[in-house]
Amino acid sequence: MTRPLLVAALARLVPAVTLAETAPPTAEPLDADGCVAVALAQSAKLAEAEAKVAQHKATLAELEATYYPKLSGMAYVAPMFTVRGDIDGIERRWQKLKHWGPYARLEALLAQPLYTFGRVEAGEEAARERILVEQARVREAELAVALEVRRFYYLRLYALSMQPSLNTAAKAVKEAREKGQEMYDEGTGEVTQADLAKLDYAATEVAKYQLEADSGAALALAALKHTLGLDDDAPLLLADERLPELDDAEPEPLAEALAAAAEHRPEWAQLAHGKKA
Repeated sequence: MTRPLLVAALARLVPAVTLAETAPPTAEPLDADGCVAVALAQSAKLAEAEAKVAQHKATLAELEATYYPKLSGMAYVAPMFTVRGDIDGIERRWQKLKHWGPYARLEALLAQPLYTFGRVEAGEEAARERILVEQARVREAELAVALEVRRFYYLRLYALSMQPSLNTAAKAVKEAREKGQEMYDEGTGEVTQADLAKLDYAATEVAKYQLEADSGAALALAALKHTLGLDDDAPLLLADERLPELDDAEPEPLAEALAAAAEHRPEWAQLAHGKKA
């Protein structure tokens, strides 16, 4: 399968992601949708995006609290010497400890903001639009994680699907090499040393692609575990071992695909709400 055909296959095999409630990994074999659910449940990238939403919701709540009534107070107690006075004069007493009676003071201030000349209202609108921007980024993070999971899932299947064909090719080349060696030993001239060298080269090429398929499947599985947040040695049961057959449905026209992308892609929502903010 050539690279363009592989890209077309993956494009058909990766449907739109439905952001449903996620579940932790289970002992049951996981298909592509199950792997996406596990990744979304414990993705650090998604948790970071959701934390940004909470941060700007807190900013909005702080702005809305501007119009709340505020009560502030201050109280203190300090030593103060005794002062007595009349029309004849003032007498200060500080020689004894009992003359230093405590001085107490209490202040309270109740403030009710009435108007900020539009500053708070503008800040609230900007905060609400920023929240919508961050929510669109959460959606973008979900789509990015889902796409990454599906890419590794189907790359593993692609590598596994190539192994039977490569094994068959290796067996055919080996049999041809043995038959060619027999004919070369007979000395009929039908098979030359150059022909045997070509068969040796073909066997080497097939062996190279077998190694690439084996290592590719192992690497894709390790990358899939990493994307799911699992350890390298964690068991992972997958439901599929071969690429599913493609259906005969016609691809969506490019103009309709672009229109759907403009309507649903979270990047456009980020631009629109960011401009308002």
